[in-house]
Formats: sequence, structure tokens, C-alpha cells
Amino acid sequence: MLINKRHGAPLELPTGTEGGPFGYFFPDAPSAPPGMTDALDALASAMVDHADVDDGNSDVPAAYTYFGQFIDHDVTANTDRETDFSSVEGEEIIPAHRSDVTAAVRNLRTGRLELDSLYGDRTLPDPYVQRFAAMLRHPTLPAKMWLGTLEDQGFGRPPLPADPAADLLRLDRVIQDPHQQITPAEIRALPPSMREAFVRDDGSLRVQRAIIGDSRNDENLAVAQFHVGMLRFHNKVVDTIGDQGGPEATFTAAQTVVRWTYQWLVVNDYLPRMCGEAVVHDVLVTGAPLYSDFAQRMGSHGAHAPLPLEFSVAAFRFGHTLVRPSYDWSRLFGRPEGSAAPLAPRASFADLFRFTGNGGLPMAVENGVSTSRLPAQWPIEWARFVDENVETPDRFTRRFDTRLAPDLGDMFNEGGVQGDVLRVLARRNLRRGYRLNLPTAQDCIAGVQERVGVELPALGSDVLTSGDTGVIVAGGGLLSRTPLWFYVLKEAEAQENGLRLGPLGARLVAETLIGLIQTDPCSYWNAPGSDSGRWQPVDGPTGELAVLADLLRFAELI
Repeated sequence: MLINKRHGAPLELPTGTEGGPFGYFFPDAPSAPPGMTDALDALASAMVDHADVDDGNSDVPAAYTYFGQFIDHDVTANTDRETDFSSVEGEEIIPAHRSDVTAAVRNLRTGRLELDSLYGDRTLPDPYVQRFAAMLRHPTLPAKMWLGTLEDQGFGRPPLPADPAADLLRLDRVIQDPHQQITPAEIRALPPSMREAFVRDDGSLRVQRAIIGDSRNDENLAVAQFHVGMLRFHNKVVDTIGDQGGPEATFTAAQTVVRWTYQWLVVNDYLPRMCGEAVVHDVLVTGAPLYSDFAQRMGSHGAHAPLPLEFSVAAFRFGHTLVRPSYDWSRLFGRPEGSAAPLAPRASFADLFRFTGNGGLPMAVENGVSTSRLPAQWPIEWARFVDENVETPDRFTRRFDTRLAPDLGDMFNEGGVQGDVLRVLARRNLRRGYRLNLPTAQDCIAGVQERVGVELPALGSDVLTSGDTGVIVAGGGLLSRTPLWFYVLKEAEAQENGLRLGPLGARLVAETLIGLIQTDPCSYWNAPGSDSGRWQPVDGPTGELAVLADLLRFAELI
């Protein structure tokens, strides 16, 4: 799917598109009882961190927060949309029947870690989607991806990248391109579902909108810059491999390297940091039995891989707790370095939402002038975001716990007014899980043991009723029926000291992502190479590459 809307917005599939399947790891778990909305809302309010000092850090570099968001957008879309069926607004939420959920909610991604969020989904028959997918490629160097450039406003810029290709491709550049791939008149004539993304009610164009495979990757500047990094990585691979028999063959060869490298990093870098090496190793050697059981029950769906809702709607939303209220973003918005004078001591979370496709009219900047491109002072300095020096703890993520940064209590970029459900992330998450009738954490623990024979240690009542949320858990009927998303954060806080996911969360996340890769015949896992017969990055043009920082370095961003 090429064009998605912001989180929470209604989203319709193109005509004739069925989408991929969602299901449940544990479909036979007891159904959610009615009457829990008030307790969930109270729990959500208690999860917002009101402390003046942000002193809780993990040992995971901050870049991995947005690596995780990028992964999420790559494999799943549509579980957090407002439709007549799945709305989480209103005073009382009624849990849906699970059979109705699986029939009505479809994944707008293939479910594979194949980067259609980066490359666009060329399999959809919609001619408009096909046309926009073609625009993702450079107009004169078709083996490469097309990027945007920066707007110099006289404030200086970070030193990397050395070239100007440091922003997402935006509509303004496309319509001004001499090759004229699309005109303003054609934009205004798009079908309503696509026109809304690029045209305001008064007919003026949203020239700052990004032309990318998934517009959610332009919802904040950190994930947008991650997307830029992946595009640059592709282009650098093209430079390295040279002509492979024409532009299409070269593009395909580079795309394969990028996909396999990305998948390899998910398994060997991202998951060990988030889930712990022991859990990842066990899931790998046993063949992701929980996901394999799930996939077998769901049956074959062609190019689409089934996604468990326990993962998509709860467990993999653990990344929300890692978000910092501000970042040591660059030498211009953070610690000084060299001769550059910082414009601000930190980049605030709100700043990261200003410089996106939704950020302004078209894009607000410091001097009061608006621009259709990213201001030159705002690219990220990735070296700070992959820094593992314990002497700079504010460059790590926040701890894995039940405390969310205050900005997540009022996400102004979601529209509406302060207090709206869609602007309060914890309320939205808890209500969505309840509406989609997710099994409770306790039922998931029992299900893991029943289906794959893995016994997970459960949190006791003393732990579940501790801290700022304890009174609500105890008095709201949530002690023995604990919402899965909240429990995943609580067990990380209590059992892993906030440094990584706990036993249940780690199992659900690792099983799903590893299962998706192991069951994909086109993934690196099923490609020959030098790692005991399996492909690894050293078998490709990038040479030895072990962690995310190496990919960013290869893309000339570090």
C-alpha cells in the first residue's frame, strides 16, 4: 500500500483489495467482559509520567525506538484506525466478537519484512498507487530511490550527510521536476481517498507531503530521518554493486541486499537488545513454534503473512514507553560540537512533529517563514542516536516501564482538541485492545504454555498493584484480567529493571518477527551464504556489518 493516513484516521482499502489477515495467537481465550472502559481510562491517565526530571534510561541507544517504529510500519497497518467497526471514541467501548474482528480488520501490509513501506507495493492493481510507486524511483537514475533536499535558512547544518539528499521526497519537488511526472491539476483530480492526502479543502496543495511508501514514516522527524537513512543505504548499495545488466536488474539486486540486511539486523541486532539474547536464541533454534502454530492454523494467504493481534495491538507497542520528551538531536539542537553554536539545548518531542508533512502550512520554521522542504538545520546526527557511551545516558531510550513521556498524553498532531481519545496514546492503546477483544496477559501466559510448552513466570498481585497504577489495577477489576499492553510494560519494569522486555512481551515479539522471517521463502534466512550455510551481510557488497550504526555509516550518515 503506497499511501496511508495518520494514526487514528479512517482508512479504506483500494477497490478490489482484500488486504492481509489478522488473527489471534489464542483465539479461545475468555472474551473480554463489558463495563471496563472507565477502569482502562483511569489506568491510562496514571501511566503518564508527570515527573519534572526524566532520569529513567535503558542501555538501548535512542535510534532503536525509531528502528522499531519503522519495523512496525513495515509489517502492519490498520489496527489503529478509526472505522465504524473499530472506533475507540465514546463513553463506553463494547468488545467485538473475535470472529468479527478477523473478518473486518485487514492488514494493509503484506506482513513480511520486505520493505514495501520503503519501495511501495507494486502488486496493487490501482493505477494511481502504481503511478506514485513509480515516483519513488529517481527520474534519471532509475536503479536508485529519489530523495528530497534541504532548505537553507542561514542557521547552518549538521556536517552529515555531506550532500543535500537529507530529506524525504516531497510533493513540491515532484511537481517542479523538469521531467514532470505529475502536475498540480492531476494531483487535484486524484480519487478522494488519495486526494485528501495532498489537497486541502480550499484546493491548495499540501506541497510538504512526502511521496513515500507509507506516510506514517513522516509522522515524526526521527522516523522520517530513519526512512531517509534506508533510502540512502539502497542508493549506496547501487553505487557499490555497479551495473547488473540495466537499471531494473540493478535496482532488484540492490533491493535484495537492502531487504536481507534489514531482516538480518532485526534478528541479530534489534531483537537481542529488546528481548534479550536468550529468548531470541531459543526462538531461533526451535523455529518460532508459537508463530508457526499460529500460521498453520491461519492457513495460506499467498503473498500475505498472517499477523497476530496480540503482537500488533499490544506487545509491539512497547516502543511507546521508550520515547524521550527531548533529544540530544544534533550540534544545533543539543550538545555543542566544533564551532557550531546550538540553536537550542535539546530538540523537544514537539519539535519532531513540526517538521513533517503534518507539521505546518506548509512547514513551520524558526524565522516565521514556511517551507515545503526540511530546514537545513534539522537533519539528525545519527552518531548521537547510536551512541553506547554510558557517560551520555540521555542518548539512550527511556526505561521499558509503565511511565510514558508527558507529550504522549496530548499528541497535538493527531488533530481534535486536548483530551480527545486519539490524542492520549495510552487511552487509545488500552481502548483499542479492549475493543478488539485481546486476550488478557494471564490468558496469554497460559496459552504459551499450552500451545508450545514454554512456562513463563507471571507477575504476582504485589507487583501488579505497585506504583502509581496499582490502585487502579486492584480496584478496577484488572488484577486477574490485566490488559496485555500494560502487562508487557509492567513485567519489563519489574522483572528486567526496565532494561528490556520481560518474559511474555519478549516471547510474543521475538516469535512474531522471527516467525515472519523464517517462514518467508525470500528472506535472508532461506538464502545460502557463509553463516553455516545461511546468508549474512559479509556475503554482500556492504562487507562486515553487525549493528544499525554500521548500516548508517555505510549510508554516509555517521
